[in-house]
Amino acid sequence: MKIGFRQAKTFLSNLNFSDKVGIICHDDLDGMCSAVLISDFCKNKNAKHKVFIFNLQKQGLKIFENKLKVFNKIVVLDIQNFYVSNHLKKLEKTFEILYIDHHSKEIKISDFILEYNTNEKIPVSKTVYDLTKNKKWLAVLGTVSDFGDKYKENQEFVSSFLKENNLTLDSFRKNIVFKFGDLLAYFSNKKEAFRILEKANFNNLSEIQKYSSIIRNETKKIEKDFKENNKKYGNINIYQFKSKYDLRSGIITKLSLEKPSEIFIFIEKQPCQMIRLSTRHQEKKGEAYTVLKKGGRGLKDTNIGGHPQAAGGFIKEKDLKQFFENIILKGL
Repeated sequence: MKIGFRQAKTFLSNLNFSDKVGIICHDDLDGMCSAVLISDFCKNKNAKHKVFIFNLQKQGLKIFENKLKVFNKIVVLDIQNFYVSNHLKKLEKTFEILYIDHHSKEIKISDFILEYNTNEKIPVSKTVYDLTKNKKWLAVLGTVSDFGDKYKENQEFVSSFLKENNLTLDSFRKNIVFKFGDLLAYFSNKKEAFRILEKANFNNLSEIQKYSSIIRNETKKIEKDFKENNKKYGNINIYQFKSKYDLRSGIITKLSLEKPSEIFIFIEKQPCQMIRLSTRHQEKKGEAYTVLKKGGRGLKDTNIGGHPQAAGGFIKEKDLKQFFENIILKGL
């Protein structure tokens, strides 16, 4: 059932000491910042709760099924609906579910699930801050990491925080957003990164500096390799990414911000003969999501989602040639 702000607020306001809340979030900064805000809200309401980090490579929500049995309410954050819709329908008979997202509405979820799907331009961390009014800096971190600062719907929110803290958007991105991106890149197990994120103090971020230093050195090596091995077709850059760290998102974002009119596609080999795709296009009317969707035309078992400026997904390794023919030869 589609709901608005007031109904989502009521769901959260009604939480109390008798509730057990399972919080499921996307494993990027927008999703994880949102989860910290909901977690803190649960603490203030004396509601027992636990956070689960959702990884698109795993088998949907099924991997959490047994662990979720102890809860009576579930909050799902920043996960495009086609990744979770089928499993949420199975859970709706047992749990009260609040689903908050901002991705394109690919399919209908269920009339029994409270679905608060906002404007695609408004990151979930901004929405959750509006609902909880807690830790504005974390909400701004999630918003900027998801390119929400590009849209007028978020600009007053972001600029007011920057002004309050005597910061520029550029300095906040370089000194805060990129460093937390490095933190996520360092840990393959995102639960470790989440534990640091939820304890982070905006006025003392020395804890994450050690991870950032390691990742910065690795980044320099990959950027050098990119210059040597990137393949360019018009305004499209295609690069095979390799690293023991989860650096793909940070590097492709940095490169795309330097050349906003160009499209960047990173491909990365995965287990089970799969390819992970990441795309960025920093124009206001970006084509990152469009590129991946059109590349996946006619392919089976594709898994693609995202936004105009940033998108990602998975295809079978055997389909990689056809994927690029769809983009390069057939055009956008």
